[in-house]
Formats: sequence, structure tokens, C-alpha cells
Amino acid sequence: MKGRISRSGNPQLDRILDELQKKLEPRSGVSAMTNLTTPTNLDADTATVAELADIVGNLITKLRAAGYLRD
Repeated sequence: MKGRISRSGNPQLDRILDELQKKLEPRSGVSAMTNLTTPTNLDADTATVAELADIVGNLITKLRAAGYLRD
């Protein structure tokens, strides 16, 4: 694995780190999102799928811009 997370010496923690590393490896997926709106207020009891999709899309966009996620 490229850029492997260092081993801790704790088998249980090492297993968790291995799973995390697998999830961080680049893979193909969504390269662009469209039709995102920035929700200003959200009622957690009545949120729609579209509102949740906007939140996730905005979060992904911000994480990419900050360098935490790659395309």
C-alpha cells in the first residue's frame, strides 16, 4: 500500500488502521456534483433526502477544497 499508516504494535488497532487505509486509497467515483444548495436551516426531524444530499455534497466539496479528499 502506498503511504501506509504506521503500525501501532496493538493488533486490534492495527486492524482498524488497515481498514482505514483501504478506505483512504483512491478509487473511481463521483468526479463532480451538480445542483447543490447550501442549507441555512435544517430541522433534523423533517429533513428530506434532497436536503441531506445537499449537506453531504457540500461537505464533500469543502473537504476536497481543503485537500482532505481527492477527486
